Amino acid sequence: MAIGKGHVRFLFYSKRYGVSFEDTLTLGRLFLYATQNEIKKNIDFFKNNVKNISDVSFKDKFAEPFFQILGAERVDSRSTFVCALMTIAV
Repeated sequence: MAIGKGHVRFLFYSKRYGVSFEDTLTLGRLFLYATQNEIKKNIDFFKNNVKNISDVSFKDKFAEPFFQILGAERVDSRSTFVCALMTIAV
């Protein structure tokens, strides 16, 4: 699973209407297919980012730095196996 250009726009749009990304949980580790330029365009359009692109490190192909831009202090990636176990345990 991945975060693409359309997802980036949707998540910035969601933040505009009060969605908090402070504690973010993903089902599996998400790839980031959107480019930094596409993220920058949304930062410039929505102006609701918590961090700038220069504040985070895109050191691999995963989406955690993008969620930090949206305000995530913690990003927890759970595999579907772990989530299934959590569901059974509850």
